[in-house]
Amino acid sequence: MPVRPLQRQQIIVKPGRVNETVELLQEMWKLVDPIPHRIYRGITGPFDTVYQDIEFEDFEHREKWWADTGPKIAPFMDKWHALSETGGSVELLRLVE
Repeated sequence: MPVRPLQRQQIIVKPGRVNETVELLQEMWKLVDPIPHRIYRGITGPFDTVYQDIEFEDFEHREKWWADTGPKIAPFMDKWHALSETGGSVELLRLVE
């Protein structure tokens, strides 16, 4: 069975900056190669947290996509750091179909 990794990111943002963070993520996605992804705002659970899931075909695709994506989103990193707090998490999950 091939492994289809899903990368789940938990992004902790500065208080009151969730909307800006979601808008920045949406703006960044307009510049990169589109692949299945979702951005979530919590209904319950931690406040000031945004989640993002990104689906990849395999680990090789993940590595290549991030290598290609890094330079495209580099101009956004100062704003990203102004919105986000230290912490959060990145999980790799195996998609079971």
